[in-house]
Amino acid sequence: MTSSKTYIVNDQATEIDALDFMPYVETLADIIQTGNTPLTIGVFGTWGSGKTSLMKMVKNKLPSDFTVAWFDAWKYDKEETLWRAFLLSVLTAVKETSQKQENQRKNLKKCNRCFIVKLNWKKLAA
Repeated sequence: MTSSKTYIVNDQATEIDALDFMPYVETLADIIQTGNTPLTIGVFGTWGSGKTSLMKMVKNKLPSDFTVAWFDAWKYDKEETLWRAFLLSVLTAVKETSQKQENQRKNLKKCNRCFIVKLNWKKLAA
């Protein structure tokens, strides 16, 4: 009698590219960085096809001066004010980025050998 094994794969998003998404990740990251705004990109796929994993990989491919607001719409699908939860998510991401940049500026001011007084963070990160 042969025994068969059952494998169960969970539905957790990953940042490891096991589905060969890298060409798509690189293309999307390039479009996001160089495309003219306003810009809307839709990612469509069946449940479990790797949409969230793809988006996490794209997020990691973007330069650090990009603000990424992560919003899981399905968590709010029963709410009448989905837009409010979305807006709060965007505002929170912008606030966190702003605080990080302010902390970086303060740390630069403490440096004894700093010659840069005012920085353009987007150009500096490029």
